[in-house]
Amino acid sequence: GAQQGGRNAAPQLIGMGIGMIVMLLFFVVFATLLVPIGVMVGAFIQHLFLMMTGAARRDFWVTYRVACWSGGACGWLNLIPFVGGMIAGIWQLVATVIGLAKAHDTSVGKVVLAIILQIVVCCGIFALFFALFFAAIFAAAQGQGR
Repeated sequence: GAQQGGRNAAPQLIGMGIGMIVMLLFFVVFATLLVPIGVMVGAFIQHLFLMMTGAARRDFWVTYRVACWSGGACGWLNLIPFVGGMIAGIWQLVATVIGLAKAHDTSVGKVVLAIILQIVVCCGIFALFFALFFAAIFAAAQGQGR
């Protein structure tokens, strides 16, 4: 058997294997619960912006179905090494625009406007959060220097 420092390493290897199996099961359950919730939150935000631009002619569940469809249709592209994530992201954006325009029976322009507004507002909120965070760190550092 496998020897490690004069001892049998098999029990340690078995323990590591069991730990990996438990971790895999945890992540499978975790992902199974959180992915649909994450898609639902994203579709909700997207639907709000569609409503703001007058593009939401159907209910929320239509937006949710488009989000699920575009994510599922493009997710496999992530398997392509190095560039798969970028290709998948761009193609998912294109598929989302087309899907929302068709499903809500509205113009591509209104959907694009809603998505651009969503990106600008969300990025603005994150930028504000980080600015406040670093301002607090700077203020704390100034207070300790006295």
